[in-house]
Amino acid sequence: MAFNELIKNFDNIRLLMRDFYVFGFRSRADFADKSARSYDNERRRIESWLGEYMYFRQNTGGKNYFISVDSRKIRHNPFYKALKAKIFTANDIMLHFFLLDILQPGKKFTLRQLMDKLDAAYLSCFDEPVALDISAVRKKLAEYAELGLIENEKCGREYIMSAAGMKLIWRLGVRL
Repeated sequence: MAFNELIKNFDNIRLLMRDFYVFGFRSRADFADKSARSYDNERRRIESWLGEYMYFRQNTGGKNYFISVDSRKIRHNPFYKALKAKIFTANDIMLHFFLLDILQPGKKFTLRQLMDKLDAAYLSCFDEPVALDISAVRKKLAEYAELGLIENEKCGREYIMSAAGMKLIWRLGVRL
């Protein structure tokens, strides 16, 4: 049975796939922090994407599932099937590129300034009106700050955002 629904919170699936692939040989009892039903649902979902690479061994403790991929025998990365199930809305993708275009190194913006710039320079160019909610922009900026793509600097009651610049390049290990 193939799972067709898209996934908003991909972290749970990614962690379970990591447990099956990196650690391997996991049984249902090894996932005590999850309910048995959510474990079964997520395992079935992974099995629908990676069925030909997913195996199990039966022992006294139950079935131990694992993912086995031999890179010598495959031509592409089979894990892309899981990533294709992650939800990206049109606004998510649009906002990603707009924010990274606005937040160039050396430029700093408050949330209100970012919203004004988005409205004036980007969203006004569409034939049909596009509206972005300020809370969606705030969440995306918080996500990028957590990833290290942007920096938040508190100034009074507001945050000033800027590109991570050289800190990000250093963190990624890029040598100039």
